[in-house]
Amino acid sequence: MEILEHQLKSKGYKITKHRMAILNVFIGSDEHLLTAAEVYNRVSSKENNINFSTVYRNLEVLTDANIIKRLNLDNGINYYELNQGVHHHHLICLECGNAETTKYCPLADLKALAQHNDFLPIDHKLEIYGYCKNCNNSKG
Repeated sequence: MEILEHQLKSKGYKITKHRMAILNVFIGSDEHLLTAAEVYNRVSSKENNINFSTVYRNLEVLTDANIIKRLNLDNGINYYELNQGVHHHHLICLECGNAETTKYCPLADLKALAQHNDFLPIDHKLEIYGYCKNCNNSKG
């Protein structure tokens, strides 16, 4: 938590109880991706004096401080995840919405293609949509 506090301070942000409560939601969550509404529901169950706009503003602050990352998936909803500094991609279930991470990255394979086209890739994102094991088994 000290490292996260240092990141906030280095960007000029104060450490507040609401920001710490939001960070604790991410640290204590078994789910990898959370919506702003999910974060709000979890924080408000412990902090009675917090509203949705406060949570949303603080998610933006934490994103700016590079403590969390915002992802906009195909369903148009913003999801947030703790930035753990490990490059990864997401496997997203179309049935239950569960998101798993995978460290597999095809960028190495694509560098030759980019080089052939005189293109320098700087960043990329990859989300793979399908059905998780549980949902796939229930379809059979």
